[in-house]
Amino acid sequence: MCPFLAVTGFYCPACGGLRAVNDLAHGRFAMAVDSNLLAVGMVTYAALVWSAWTVARIRGAQFAYRRWLSPAIMSGLVVTAVVFAVLRNLPAGSWLAP
Repeated sequence: MCPFLAVTGFYCPACGGLRAVNDLAHGRFAMAVDSNLLAVGMVTYAALVWSAWTVARIRGAQFAYRRWLSPAIMSGLVVTAVVFAVLRNLPAGSWLAP
């Protein structure tokens, strides 16, 4: 059980994330989205960054950290997680709850 959920009664941005990653690993995309939409998006972004890093290493080029991991992108990801956490705890966003 999520400690944040146990203490506050609210879903955190990561609630259902482990189920989502497990569902993705087993090829159950719809179930993963149902468990945690944000986790699916974050895993997808991480896979894109890893792929870009791998291609850069194979080509012998320097990986463009600033393009993929800039402070603006990281700030955007944090803001997205906060908005997601708020929305999934509102009645209108109940479909986002795990």
